Amino acid sequence: MKKINLVYIVDDDAIHQLLVKKHLDNTEMIHEYLVFKNGKLAFEDLKSRLENNTQIPEIIFLDLQMPVWDGWQFLDEFVKLDVSKNIEIFIVTSSVFENDFKKAEMYNLQDQYLIKPINTEKLKDCIQKVLED
Repeated sequence: MKKINLVYIVDDDAIHQLLVKKHLDNTEMIHEYLVFKNGKLAFEDLKSRLENNTQIPEIIFLDLQMPVWDGWQFLDEFVKLDVSKNIEIFIVTSSVFENDFKKAEMYNLQDQYLIKPINTEKLKDCIQKVLED
């Protein structure tokens, strides 16, 4: 069975981090995941990996509401990066605001906008989508 090598979980909520890790483990489709409590830490790690030509994530599960850098700030900087390999970003948020969904469309992420709580099946669907591309 093909697996995803690396996933980023970018969320400041420790309980949600724990749930996503548990659900990812349940999928048995992930080799490794890293957790970041804000967008800035995730961006700095990603940028460093790109500069050092080391493994980059294939999937990023990104919350919108976080301290330091929220998900939008991460996305604003992410689009400036020169990434040769495809990284799929899934917004995982509790926000049901129409303006957040419309903003996701600006990043072409409207089909990858997931409302918390997340479960194993939702994550499996996301992973399967990436594996099939």
